[in-house]
This record gives sequence, C-alpha cells and structure tokens, in this order.
Amino acid sequence: MLILPIESISEVDQALFGANIYNLSQLKRSGLPVPDGIALTPPEFILKTVLEHTRDHQIELFEQRLTLLRETLLNTPIPTELLSILKTHKKFWCQSSLYDDPKQLWESLIDRWLAQLRAKIWRDGFSTPIEEAFSPYLIFFADKTWVKTDVTAFIDPDSSEVLLKTTQKLTVPTIQQIQDAVRLGDKKLYLPHFYQFTINNKPILIGISPYTNHIEGNDVEIEIPLKQENKLIRSATKLFVNATSGITLADSHVDGVLVETERFNDPHEAIIKVGEMAILNIHLPIILRLPDFKNGDIQGSLRLINQQSLLDTSSSTYLFLRNKKRLLNISLGIPTVRSVEEYKELKNQLAKRGINRGPTLKYWLEFNVPENIIRVDDYLKIGLDGIILDLDMIQTHLCGINTQEGEFYKHNIGVVMDFLQPFCTSINNQSLSLIAKGQLALYPQILDFLILQGVYGVVVNTLVESFGLGEHLVESEQRSIIRKLTDLSLN
Repeated sequence: MLILPIESISEVDQALFGANIYNLSQLKRSGLPVPDGIALTPPEFILKTVLEHTRDHQIELFEQRLTLLRETLLNTPIPTELLSILKTHKKFWCQSSLYDDPKQLWESLIDRWLAQLRAKIWRDGFSTPIEEAFSPYLIFFADKTWVKTDVTAFIDPDSSEVLLKTTQKLTVPTIQQIQDAVRLGDKKLYLPHFYQFTINNKPILIGISPYTNHIEGNDVEIEIPLKQENKLIRSATKLFVNATSGITLADSHVDGVLVETERFNDPHEAIIKVGEMAILNIHLPIILRLPDFKNGDIQGSLRLINQQSLLDTSSSTYLFLRNKKRLLNISLGIPTVRSVEEYKELKNQLAKRGINRGPTLKYWLEFNVPENIIRVDDYLKIGLDGIILDLDMIQTHLCGINTQEGEFYKHNIGVVMDFLQPFCTSINNQSLSLIAKGQLALYPQILDFLILQGVYGVVVNTLVESFGLGEHLVESEQRSIIRKLTDLSLN
C-alpha cells in the first residue's frame, strides 16, 4: 500500500495514482481550495487474497466465492500505516460519502475495490492482470461543518461562461467563488476540466476529471448545447479548416484542423485553445504548425533556427500538449523552408528538443517556394509524412503575381498547373498526403486539377467557407471520375 499526502503527489507518482489525482495535487499546491487528505493504493494483502480466489479462472466459481472473499478481507485489520493517520482525525470524506469511524471507511474501501474487481472480471474476463482492476482513492479529512452538497462546474466552450450543475440552492458569493476557482483551475492545467465541489462554509474542490461533452448524474443531466448539425454529402477529399478560435464536435463536416501558431498572442493561449480543440475533436487530425513570423528578411524555419528562444517556446508548447496531455491527434507542421539543408537542420534541432518523427508523430512540411517543388525527392529522402502546399505563395514566387492583383491574373493559372504536374505525380508514387491551401486552391479550375491529382485535403479559412466548399468538392470529384472513365474508354 502506498499512502501520500495529496499535496505531495508529483509527476513521478502519476503512473500509480492517475492523472486526476495528480492534477488535483497540482491545484492544491497552486492555492485552490483543495482540502487536506491522502491518496492511497490498495494494500498488497488484498491483491494476494484476490489472486488466491481467482486462480482457477472460472467466472461462475468466482461469483460464488465473492461473498467469502469479502468476509476474508473485512476480517483483516486496517493497515497500521493507514490507521495511524486516520486516528488523528475525526471525520473522513471519500467518494461523496462522510464517515465518522476508520473501520467504517475501511470497509467501504474494500467494497469499492471488490466492485471494481467484479466489473473487470465480467467485462474482460481473466485476460488481463487482476491487479489492473483496482483504482487508488482519495480520503479527505473533514470536520463537522462539511455539508453533502454536490456541485459540478465547467467552462462552456461556446459561451466561455462557467456552468454549474447542482440540486442545492447556492448563494451568490458561493457561486462566484466556484466560478473563480474553475477559471483558475483551467488556467493552471492549461486544458478544460470538470470540477467537483462540496460546501464547507465555502466551496472546497474534491474532484476533477477531463472535459467531455456531457456530465453524468442521477439528477437532471446538463448537456453542453451543440450547434445544429448540417447535413452534407461528404467528399472523399478531406476538408481542413485553418482555425485558432476552436471548433466543436458539431462541426462534423470538417475532417481536420490546421493551426498556425503565429496567430496566437502567447504560448499560454496556444496551449489552451489548441488543447481544447484536440479534446473536443479527438477523432480529427490536428496539424499544429510552428510559427512563421514574416517580419524582416528572415522567416519560417530559418527564423526558428536562428532564434533559439522562439524554437524552445514552440517546442515546449507542442511537447506539453502531446506528451503531458497525451493528445496524440496533434501532428507537427513545419513552416517555410527554402532549401533541403534548412529542413535538415531544423529537423536536427527539433530532435535535440525531444521531437522526433515516428509512427504516431507526423511531420507536415509547408511547400511555398519553387525550390520545394523541384527538389521534392530530396525532401522525401530526409523524411516527412505530408505536404501543406501554399498555392498563393507558389504563384507569387513562380509568376511574380499574387491572387489579389485582378481578374486577369486569377484566370491565368495554367502555368501553375503545368509546374505542379510532375510534382503531383512524384508524391502520388510515394503515397504521400498533400493538403492545398490558399485562395488559389478554391478556384474551380485549380480544384478540379487537384482532385484529379488525388489531393488528400483542401484548407479553408473559416467554417462558413467549409459549408459551401463541401458541395463543390463532391461535384469536382464527380467530374474527375467522368473524365477518368472517358480517358479509359478512349484508350
């Protein structure tokens, strides 16, 4: 059995006590109203006794032995280390219940662990280790002023307001204290969470869990209102949105998110908003592109290489979201590179900071100068997983014009398609994903060309654009199929 004061639980202990207890410990150290208490894992003798009663691996026999197992465990004395701590206090709060007696609390813990065991056996059988069934528990030291008042609070991502769920009537000062604690908690943890409070003259924080889109409870259930879903015909070409403000699960017509981090005011804002997007859209790929500041002659990856502090901050933000918060749907986007050597150097710099391309960590490289297109095979040798093709910048560098210079140039895009044709063939041969962005990517002629070349996705700048583009993608795909069938029949 491992027993630690709540405030003493460190990141090293997270593997034993779990993320929720560790986060609560962080909040207590940060000054939030978390009461004193301990966290404990089940003692070894419980595991040993359970294993003796489950070694025949027969569920029916296990059910028959469950009563005997409970009696055996209840007859064992409270572990000395735990009893010595409990004797110094008069009341205890555990799992929304108040206890006056250490023995009563201990029996409750045994019943909870056995309930976990029974659920695990019936769900998974004996295929996984039995000890994985048991969870650690928190025990708070209470006093006579504690009132059983369950309050769950969270920040609504749509309104940014703190919403409360409770069956009790709360005073205005109490509500304000809860709202302040929730806002401070999300700021400290960088990501949205649910917060569980009870009342001890003032609110006290006794539980925390990751944010999801609804709260479960025995009373009236509150659901975060989702935007009305638009019924769209889905295209095979993926639809990405270039977002910094966040999208919700209701935006189901979106297939992915591109986030350009230079749009954020500071790393803290990036962590909060990107983390929220990744949680709310855990099924979607999110490309977090490193900042591309365009002040002066040095920009993109070259600026990151030369300005180490900027690269350090950007790398820390990405590592925090991916490793600390385990948001594995976030890939890494590499901004403008103007040579293969520049990309190789940035890749080495990222590796020194612990960011290495791998099976679950994808590198998306932004192509926006002709050199990238011409030397694509050399970039592939260094290693990348996808390409973000900035067509507006390609047109600017290739033709000396941009998409804002009048209708004549908007329609004079044949040279761009001719230039891209060998490039598209090369990446198709490598089965590499290509995402196109920029105003030029939305022109019907270019869109038809991209789909004919098998483009993986197209980026839009707003959700409003995404609604209209979905239908155009479907129509363009239909034209592409007809064209391919026609070419086959002629051959």
